[in-house]
Amino acid sequence: MRIEDGSIVEDNVVGVGISTATDVFWSLANGALVLSQSELTGDPVFNIVDFEGGDATPITLGDSVHVYAWAPDGTKIAYITSPDQNDKSNINLFSVSDSELYEENFLEEPLESIEQIFWADDDKKLF
Repeated sequence: MRIEDGSIVEDNVVGVGISTATDVFWSLANGALVLSQSELTGDPVFNIVDFEGGDATPITLGDSVHVYAWAPDGTKIAYITSPDQNDKSNINLFSVSDSELYEENFLEEPLESIEQIFWADDDKKLF
């Protein structure tokens, strides 16, 4: 939906066949709407929707994503992966910006029993 001057101008900005979204996040960093949905495997798939053209860029974070958290400024996704929830876990960062999308492993070695992840308000610390 696109709204200009308080009126609905267009009600279908996303013309890419996204039928359901389980989470919606507005990215202040690049002025895009981020929609997430789960595949049949349970792993989240994100679509970054550019409001200028309505195009969506799909991002798949990989296998075995258990938890994810958006940075308050909308530029990064921190997420936890492990083959099984009882196995050691990795924390990964995925950066979302106008110019590029990139992913990096946050930990040198996987850790035991990571179940939740949170960002501090300054976008620089993970808990």
